[in-house]
Amino acid sequence: MAKKRGNSESSIYQMNDGRWRAAVSIGYRDGKPRRKTFTASTRGEVADALKKALRDQQQGKNIMPDRVTLQAHLERWLTDVVKPSCSFKTHETYSDLAVNHLVPGLGNTLLSKLTTAQVQRFLNEKHNAGLSPKTVKQIRDCLRAALNVAVNDWELIPRNPASKAKPPAPQKTELRVFDLQQARSFLDLVAEHRLNAPVLGCSLSRTTTR
Repeated sequence: MAKKRGNSESSIYQMNDGRWRAAVSIGYRDGKPRRKTFTASTRGEVADALKKALRDQQQGKNIMPDRVTLQAHLERWLTDVVKPSCSFKTHETYSDLAVNHLVPGLGNTLLSKLTTAQVQRFLNEKHNAGLSPKTVKQIRDCLRAALNVAVNDWELIPRNPASKAKPPAPQKTELRVFDLQQARSFLDLVAEHRLNAPVLGCSLSRTTTR
């Protein structure tokens, strides 16, 4: 039989196997009480965990996030948030990003276990697989928006692991211009074309403005 220790510490007790356990009440679900438990080999470890949990609870933090996977959260977010409040095109874009990229790559991960390092590695892998920086950024933005709801509105997790993940830098396009000989060759080539006048006018305009 478990041994309770002191009236002021009634939520800390020692189990038959010698380990210590603490329990914190976190309300009710479907009329049944819910409790978060902590188990450790020493009473001090359990007491520290209990103290932190009570402090977090007083600050309004969710100390026992539901075992929600990223896939389940994305599906709920798309249905309950994006579809009613965004355009059809936005909903379609986010749905495609979720189905084609986020769910296959991270969908089975619990929200409470998802880390910034994991998200960053996922983005890097997408880029290395050939996706453009723009597409990878869209994937990151979609994930960040979904997790912002998990943090700020539904209080499923304390922080957004996608907020500090960095998409690849956009590629810089090198501007290529004709040298004098190339310009003359090009103008000779289009001399008989019906667009010769507009092309020549544009070329002269660029020349006079330099």
